[in-house]
Amino acid sequence: MNKTFFLILVLGLLTACDSTETSSQSQPVDDAHGEPSSEVSDSPTVTTASFTDSANYFRQSAIASVLETQTQCNLLFEDIATFVSDASASHQLNAQETFGLCLESWRRSELYFQKPFSYSEIKPFHELIDLIDTRPFLPGYIGGIPEYPYSGLVHELEIPLNESTLRRQHRLMDEESPSLGFPVIEFLLWKAPIEGNWTLRGDESDVNVERRFNYLAVAASVLQEQINQAVIRWQSEQFNELPERAQLNLVLQSFQRYVMIDLLQFMFEETALSDPEWHHYALLSGSGRNYPVGMLQSVQSFVGQPGDSNAFTDWVNSIAALSFSADELQQSVADSIAATEQLPENYPLDTEASEQWQLARSSVAAVSVYFVQLMRQFDTSLLLE
Repeated sequence: MNKTFFLILVLGLLTACDSTETSSQSQPVDDAHGEPSSEVSDSPTVTTASFTDSANYFRQSAIASVLETQTQCNLLFEDIATFVSDASASHQLNAQETFGLCLESWRRSELYFQKPFSYSEIKPFHELIDLIDTRPFLPGYIGGIPEYPYSGLVHELEIPLNESTLRRQHRLMDEESPSLGFPVIEFLLWKAPIEGNWTLRGDESDVNVERRFNYLAVAASVLQEQINQAVIRWQSEQFNELPERAQLNLVLQSFQRYVMIDLLQFMFEETALSDPEWHHYALLSGSGRNYPVGMLQSVQSFVGQPGDSNAFTDWVNSIAALSFSADELQQSVADSIAATEQLPENYPLDTEASEQWQLARSSVAAVSVYFVQLMRQFDTSLLLE
């Protein structure tokens, strides 16, 4: 992915929006694990209203979002259990439908899982995220694909398919080879037809059928455990115990990374048009447009629609030196949603480099500019990974 291109795009828009400023401060950049750079800036301290109310609002929004994800995903786990006990086409279809709702809900909640709370949380935080979802992924590591029908863990009979083994196998070969998480469940749920994949024949192929059932059950159990841990993470007091400045940094960096990296840099990368399979959040289940729209709606649920007022917008409007208002930020988010909703239903698989694609991309980039401006105002590090 062309990270440099997107950084130039966003910072170029930022410069255009902030042309009255004669020079810009260099930004200390956090590394890929969320550890802050040792670079220190001499930017002046900005005096504004307390961020405490906004921080509380962010935490409550996070709890509500991840609880909704837990509710949606529990329906998926119930449908998977039903399918494992009775592998009928109708039960498979039910699980496929609830899979989409569960994954969409998690994508919205990812706004609140962009950065660990502290140094001590770095390892468990990244393990939690990795075990929930790893994108992009190579399906051949999970089970047979047309090009390699006997590939993957399903066919590695000497490897037991239990939680302990699958955790050890997770991304063992490379970063695109998850053995657990949403990609695994999606791949298995879309394994068709029922005959030959999910029915016993009384011959040597039965061992692979049984392993497929076992794999799906274990993967669902681990994902449910991780979703539950995600809920506990925000219900704990870890965020509340951070100093106000650390809370401010985490909130701004969460929005910046969510919009600029997860959305703009991944889903609107130029190569999404030439290699759409690599940029699709749910290649087999489809409905690709739902994911960027849902993610932008997650941003909107926090910042509000144009004219709305909440703790965060009140805080934004209290910053006298800021070159934009909360209403302008809200309008930009609303415009990005409207533009993205016009993309083809299964974006990026079904798309072209059209005016609508360019409009959606520039609208998302404009949203990221507002958060980068806020970060510059408070000398907060950009997250680039």
